[in-house]
Amino acid sequence: MDSKSNLEGEKILQTTFYRQSKKLTSMKNLLGIDKIAHFGVGGLICAMFTFVAMLQDGIFGWQAMTVPFIGYVVVFILSLIKEAIVDSEFNWWDILAAMLGCVCVHIAIFFGVLFNILSV
Repeated sequence: MDSKSNLEGEKILQTTFYRQSKKLTSMKNLLGIDKIAHFGVGGLICAMFTFVAMLQDGIFGWQAMTVPFIGYVVVFILSLIKEAIVDSEFNWWDILAAMLGCVCVHIAIFFGVLFNILSV
């Protein structure tokens, strides 16, 4: 009885994993791994510069919503340099993908500030 229910549970888990991996594969095929990498690395660089600036200056509250723009500028400049020098073909979509990663950081800062204000 136990082994039968165990097998059914494993089958359900494998089916769910298979469906999710198919969705991720189709997203990778639609966007391309390069755009996904630009999105992730752009968000990471933006987060790094944003958090360093916030902690260095001790900016909290709604003023913190302006700090991610430092990350936007850095990511934009680095993306331009990368596209112009490293890549064989200049692609604005790569720069846009990196900048969208910065938007995710900005959204996270918004919710962090909001929760901080609501908790006081």
